[in-house]
Amino acid sequence: MVLIGPTNPHFQGGIVEYTHYLADALKKAGVPVQVLSFSRPYPKQFYKGSPTAQLNLPEIPGELSLLDWLSPFSWVRVWWHIKTLDTSMMIVQWWTFFWALPYMVVMLLVRLTTQTKIVVVVHNISDHEPSWWKSLLSYMVFWLAHGYITHAKTLQQDLLRMFPHKETNLHLNPIPNTAVSMPQKLDAQKKLNVSSPLLLFFGIVRPYKGLEVLLEALVSVRQAIPSIKLLVAGDFWRDEQRYQDKITALGLQHEVILHNAFILDSNIPLYMAAADVAVFPYITATGTASTKLALRYNLPIIASEVGDVPDMFALGTIGAMVPPNNPTQLSEAIIDFFKHKRNYQKAIQAISKELTWDSLAQSVLTMLHTSYG
Repeated sequence: MVLIGPTNPHFQGGIVEYTHYLADALKKAGVPVQVLSFSRPYPKQFYKGSPTAQLNLPEIPGELSLLDWLSPFSWVRVWWHIKTLDTSMMIVQWWTFFWALPYMVVMLLVRLTTQTKIVVVVHNISDHEPSWWKSLLSYMVFWLAHGYITHAKTLQQDLLRMFPHKETNLHLNPIPNTAVSMPQKLDAQKKLNVSSPLLLFFGIVRPYKGLEVLLEALVSVRQAIPSIKLLVAGDFWRDEQRYQDKITALGLQHEVILHNAFILDSNIPLYMAAADVAVFPYITATGTASTKLALRYNLPIIASEVGDVPDMFALGTIGAMVPPNNPTQLSEAIIDFFKHKRNYQKAIQAISKELTWDSLAQSVLTMLHTSYG
């Protein structure tokens, strides 16, 4: 089996963890996996975050960094390597239009010259900043695939409408189940110089993630809970000044704490332990690794009803779900959370046992043994 996706250290974030954890789970299931990764990081204009950082991820034995977005020769080289392996399945991660041309060349050559089944892991059908030409590129990549793995029911339904005769497998994004060491809440808060009640907005800050909606909601929350604080931890995709101006305009300078940096794996437990609840006020989304990260640390979530969030809440009450782009209902959900102090630990632990990398690996193996046209 071949798995194509970004790896550390050239890339960072949830998509990188996905490659590493899936490869590790397939290996544990007894499947020989050849990981083909990218040899060149994004150009700066396509990735506006901080420089890449070393992540604490499972090693990938035999990984080859072959695919270079700038070198068509490397695209042909990847195809030839796959052809030489004579593998039964090629898994391709899709999350951005940027890789469309290299992917299309590799996938077309594989289809024309081998019997390899091509399965695309569809993290997003279209980019977070969509356009017609990006959608067209996505469609061409999907058209070349034999089947798909999705992590949200809405994505599965969209793909079935586009390609009703192709196999589409739904499996919610796994929650990392490796053991973690958590500091005590008071110790974590002391190190970060914060205190309860504390909201956590975690991950790369991009417009679709709705931080501005949360800031508007915080104005009402502050009236009900004067001691409330919001800790924003993650890279700012665009100019931080835009959010600073919003904070100043709303008079929230004393309530909002900004940590504009990529949060290293070693520091994540500190942030998760310090917070009382993680808030994901996304305006649009398909799925996000950040919600799974919070659940990994038994931290309840307040999230917008977009992407895979309804699918997760269908498995258990792990916090509160609110309509997207609605500061009023978001503020009410936050106030209700602190007022009633409900315990969500049993539901979080139950979901964590169900949404594992091992179960995702089994879903992949199921597709391996089904025929295709």
